[in-house]
Parts: sequence; C-alpha cells; structure tokens
Amino acid sequence: MNQNLLASVVLALGIIGGAYMVSSQGFTISTAPAIKTLSTTAEGKVKIIPDTVVISAGVEVHGRSTQEAAYNDMNISINKVKEVLKASGVEDKNIQTSGLYASAEYSYADGKPVREWYQASTTLTIRVEKKDQKVANDILDGIAKIDNIRMNGVNYDLADKESVYAEARKLA
Repeated sequence: MNQNLLASVVLALGIIGGAYMVSSQGFTISTAPAIKTLSTTAEGKVKIIPDTVVISAGVEVHGRSTQEAAYNDMNISINKVKEVLKASGVEDKNIQTSGLYASAEYSYADGKPVREWYQASTTLTIRVEKKDQKVANDILDGIAKIDNIRMNGVNYDLADKESVYAEARKLA
C-alpha cells in the first residue's frame, strides 16, 4: 500500500512540477527543470596575405674553457643579431629571448666525470612586422653570417589578427 501511495505522489509531482526518473531501486525525484539549448554553427572565410615574418634563431657556443667565456661569447653573438635587427628597423618589443642554457660538458675516464668544456645557448624569436619581403630577407642574410648562429625557422603571421577575425565573423 505504501509503495502505491509513493508511486502516486511521485507521478503527481512529476506531472505538476518537474520530471521523474525510474531506477531499478525505486523512484527518485528530480526537481531540476528541463534545459533547452539551441546550438548553431556558421563559417566565414577571409583570404589574407601575411604581413609579419616570425624568425626563430638560436645562438650556441661550445668548447669554451670557462662558463663565463661561453656566456660572454653567446652575448657577443646576440648583440650582433640585435645590431642587424636595429639597422633594419625592428623594435626591441619584437625581440624575445627564451631558453637560456649554460653548462659544463663532461666525458668519462675510468668511470669518473672529467670536465671538458662549457657551453651556452639561447633562442631569439623575432617579429618583423609590416615590412616587405626584401627587409625580411636582408635580416635573415645578416643573421646567418653571425658566428655561433642556429637558424630554427621562419613563419608568417598577421600584425592585426583581430580585424581579420571580425571580418570572418561578419561573413559567418
């Protein structure tokens, strides 16, 4: 009798104010309102020509007798890169240094470490904004001539992505 009464109450509550769920262990009441959602998708395409060149270049120095010598030689090469960039009109805000590394290199003789030399390295990310391709090529040529340089790659980007995104959203 109690089960019939409980079932009637659950059914009445479900019809009046919410939903009900039946499980193998009996009835449970959920008073959460049904959520209705509407999802849409759209696509807008905008063709662009990149106006920014992003250069990744590293400086690596090996075989120095002291850590200070390795670090100093690395800084000499970095300063030469910055001279090339400044002469080409690249602002300091568009030069980012990352991954500074300085350490000793060891070999092993009779199972014991023997310090051989010191090394130092870092990576520069350079944004050449709104320049013509000749300027970017001149920068690449100038950097490639510097001692201890490692060219990691060149990518293309936009200086003002937001206006392109806004145009794509408008077309969608």
